[in-house]
Amino acid sequence: MTGPNWNNPKDMHPDDKKNLLVFFVITILLFFLFDNFIHKPQMAKLQVEKARQAQLQAQKDLPEFQEAVEKSRTDALSASSRVTIDAPELTGSLSLTGARLDDLSFKNYFETTEREKMVTWLSPASTKGGQYAEMGWISNDTDVVLPSPTSVWSVEGNATLTPDTPVKLVWENGQGLRFEDVYKVDDHSLFTVERTVSNTSGNEITVYPYAVAARKNRFENMGRVFIAHEGPIGYVGDELHEVRFKDLNEEPLQSYDAATGWIGLTEKYWFLSVMMPQNQPTRFRYQAKFSQTDTTYQMDATGAAITIPDGEARSVTSHIIAGPKKVRQLNAYENDLGVPHLDLAVDFGMFYFLTRPFSTVLIFLGEKLGSFALAIIVFTMMLRLAVFPLANKSYRSFARMRKLAPQMKEVRETYKDDRVKMQQAIFELYQKEQVNPMAGCLPMLLQIPIFFALYKVLYNTIEMRHTPFYGWIEDMSAQDPTTIFNLFGLIPWDPPSALMIGAWPCLMFVTLQIQQKLSPPAQDPMQRQMMFFFPFFITLVLAKFPAGLVIYWTWSNCLSIIQQIVLMKQEGVDVHLFNIFNKKKDIFEVDPQEQQRLNEEGDEVIEHVSHEDEPQDKPVSAPKRKKKK
Repeated sequence: MTGPNWNNPKDMHPDDKKNLLVFFVITILLFFLFDNFIHKPQMAKLQVEKARQAQLQAQKDLPEFQEAVEKSRTDALSASSRVTIDAPELTGSLSLTGARLDDLSFKNYFETTEREKMVTWLSPASTKGGQYAEMGWISNDTDVVLPSPTSVWSVEGNATLTPDTPVKLVWENGQGLRFEDVYKVDDHSLFTVERTVSNTSGNEITVYPYAVAARKNRFENMGRVFIAHEGPIGYVGDELHEVRFKDLNEEPLQSYDAATGWIGLTEKYWFLSVMMPQNQPTRFRYQAKFSQTDTTYQMDATGAAITIPDGEARSVTSHIIAGPKKVRQLNAYENDLGVPHLDLAVDFGMFYFLTRPFSTVLIFLGEKLGSFALAIIVFTMMLRLAVFPLANKSYRSFARMRKLAPQMKEVRETYKDDRVKMQQAIFELYQKEQVNPMAGCLPMLLQIPIFFALYKVLYNTIEMRHTPFYGWIEDMSAQDPTTIFNLFGLIPWDPPSALMIGAWPCLMFVTLQIQQKLSPPAQDPMQRQMMFFFPFFITLVLAKFPAGLVIYWTWSNCLSIIQQIVLMKQEGVDVHLFNIFNKKKDIFEVDPQEQQRLNEEGDEVIEHVSHEDEPQDKPVSAPKRKKKK
């Protein structure tokens, strides 16, 4: 038997066979890896970019509509046929010209406390300050006729939009395309628009759905105090965009790509937003369009391309929210629609982790107590109770500082000619009595975010709007209508707005003065002057603010005063609120000739206290003096 001839090409060495097999396996593996991790992702990226470019090209043709002649609201509403809107909280109409939602008022909210005229939120584009929402279609194919803002739609069936009766609008382009928009409204402020395109044109077409929220010019009554954002707003992807009107005047087009989000307009209490289907590529834009007389601010969202073969139909569902900014209702819509962070339409600010729960608790109390006035009182008490330990530490430190005042004065008199020994004696006195002059400051600083957060909540909460308080306050969202300059209405004279300092601001001023009397006075003369004018300044500023905020601040001050007086009594400190009842000279006051020396010692004493943990046998030397600016 003869063996294989390795010189014969037909006979292969076993090692060569194994190597060849390994080569083929590695080749197939490399091809698989390249195809799945390099080629396919690149092709997918190219397809996405191609779709995005097509979407951008389509957006260039987004319909625009502005009437040259401004009309009254009545004339503008009568210029086109309309579908009546009658919901539990909304009333208005839908224009058949352009299928626009441009007439909407709130049944439960009025312009004044007399409740004579409802708040109007949407108006036709041709009116002053016109504001509207619109749904439509665009395409890159210029030969395809699509509905525009001037297209007149027809109604099939029911002509009144209610929560129980949807309305179907129909428009045909004469080329085999039929457009159907079915509008639905819920019991509150949500509109659902189911849009369908039927294609019998004989050709395949590609269209893009879009949604627009637009407004002519800025809000007329924008708040002068920059506490809440008003203007264009949106939550795109995972980022909140609060765009100011003047930002769009400087940069007229801002665009973002995301798969989720919403875009619209917000005022202090009211909200308009449009939403495309979520988890689909969407282009969001904020833009300003200028004319000779007006500026139109347009917030729009364009969805992914929809290809419709001949003989078939495709549908897309979009949503519009147009109503008051009620946090609980916005949360319900967020859960039902799967749209992220609709609650951020309410400006909770940088202290969101505080303002959000504060808002929830305050609204809950208002509903349970049946009065938002009682809710503010109870919630302020709850908040003071929550910060009680921090406030206790501050007030106890203040009380001990007052208690040590006689000994402090004695030390200064004893060592007035030896500054180093004076500092050491004061330091030892602080250690002996376990007093830290800085202990009262940190707890107060920690409470600042809490009070700012509640201040933000009270300012933005719609539940406080047109809500009366006890007595003369008929609207806690407006400033106190009385003024001290006509003796709160006893003198028949209407002072100018600059002199409108009402009764509640005056009560707040009294509480601020009492708090100042209970706190140790500053030793620096400049600081003492600033502290003297501080209550006057705060009163002048807050007198123009909503009365509900002033009531909260006054009531909070009263609770603080009670707590501080109790602690001072516990520490054995005499309480003299006004000098008329205290004939003795304030033990904190110093003679003018001593003031300069005390000013120079202040920083040095604090530095010694901050190093109280250092060894006591360390030689004491005079610290370097900081130059005053």
